[in-house]
Amino acid sequence: MPCVAGLGESRSPITSAPVASLAGDFLRATRERQGVSQEELARRVGSHQPQVSAWETGRKPIQVEQLAALLEALGLELRLGAEPKRSE
Repeated sequence: MPCVAGLGESRSPITSAPVASLAGDFLRATRERQGVSQEELARRVGSHQPQVSAWETGRKPIQVEQLAALLEALGLELRLGAEPKRSE
C-alpha cells in the first residue's frame, strides 16, 4: 500500500504555484473520475481527508513522492520525463 505519512522533512515540495495547481487539479480530476472520495484516498495512503483537500486545492505544497503515492493509490504511475529540444 502506498503511504505518504512519515516522509522525510528534507524532501522538497512542489512550491511553484502553477505546478502545484496542475498537480492538485490532476489529482482531483483523476480521483473524481474514478468515483473515489477524498476520505477514501486518504485512507488508502495513510493520511487524512483535510490533507488531501489541501493538496488538491494547492493550500499545502505536495512533494513529488506524495503525489506519486496518491496516484499509485488510484492505479496510476507518476512518470516525469524530458526530451531534447528540437532544432528549428
